[in-house]
Amino acid sequence: MPDGLPAEGVAATRISPLRAEDLDAVVDLHLRYRPADTTMLTRFGPRFVRDLIAGIAAADPELALVGRDGAGRIVAYALGTTDYARLRRRLLRRFLIRFPLGLLTGRYRVTFG
Repeated sequence: MPDGLPAEGVAATRISPLRAEDLDAVVDLHLRYRPADTTMLTRFGPRFVRDLIAGIAAADPELALVGRDGAGRIVAYALGTTDYARLRRRLLRRFLIRFPLGLLTGRYRVTFG
């Protein structure tokens, strides 16, 4: 069990499918524990992380899950795929135009150290 997480919190966590309205909370959670100085993907900002998570979730929705505490807050998430090559192709198509345009328009912002 992770440090600082009470045992009753683990028992009360409910797993459910990731929904579109969950994306902001998932991005907040991701950025809280994976800040921009620790991973390349978060250096492109919250909008990029949101678009990436949405793209992965759309590829295999049955493997996009969130964990909610007793109050319904998202405390965990998991994304997966059954076909990595298909996911990679899908994300390449999705971001081939979107990514450079996002950088040019300011939708995605790069931060360094």
